[in-house]
Amino acid sequence: MTFKTTIQDKVSNLWMHHLPIPTELNAEIQTKKLKRIICAIDSREPFAAGLMGGKTKGYYIVINKERFKKFSLQIGQQVTVEIKADESKYGIPMPDVFQAFLDQDPDFDKLFHDLTPGKQRTLLYLVVKMKSEQKQIEKTTVIATHLKKMHGKIDYKILNQDFKDYNAIMRNG
Repeated sequence: MTFKTTIQDKVSNLWMHHLPIPTELNAEIQTKKLKRIICAIDSREPFAAGLMGGKTKGYYIVINKERFKKFSLQIGQQVTVEIKADESKYGIPMPDVFQAFLDQDPDFDKLFHDLTPGKQRTLLYLVVKMKSEQKQIEKTTVIATHLKKMHGKIDYKILNQDFKDYNAIMRNG
C-alpha cells in the first residue's frame, strides 16, 4: 500500500521521528494483519520496520536517528511511503556469520530459537549493523557466550558489559 504522510516529531520520550499512517488505511492494516513491514520512503532503500500504535490510536512507523539523517529527512516534510508485509522469517536479514554460528553450534541454535521473535530480531540487529565481517563474528561470539552463560535468557545490561569486556580483552591481548 502507498500513501502520503508528513514526518512528525517524537511520539513520546522513547520514540524518535515517525510517519503517521492515514486512518483510512486502518481497516486494510487490520485485514492484512500487518505488524512487521518493509517500508520505503520516497522510493529510497527499503527497510524492515514494525507498525506501532493501533486502530484506536492510529498506526505509525518509527524512523531512527541514523535513517533520518541518511535519508536527509526533515520534520514536517511530506513524503510518499510504500509498505508491504515483511514475510521474512526474522523480520530482519540473517547475517551469514550468525547463520554459520547457528549451523555449527546446536546449543546456541536451540537457545536462540527459544527466544521470542522480538529478542531474536534485536540480537540479529546487533550483528547486522556491523559493517565488517570480523565485527560481526565478534558480536556473534559474545551473543552465543551470553546466551549459554545466562541459560537462554538475555540481560541486556550484562550483555552490554560482555561486549565491553570482550573488546577490552581484544585490545589488551
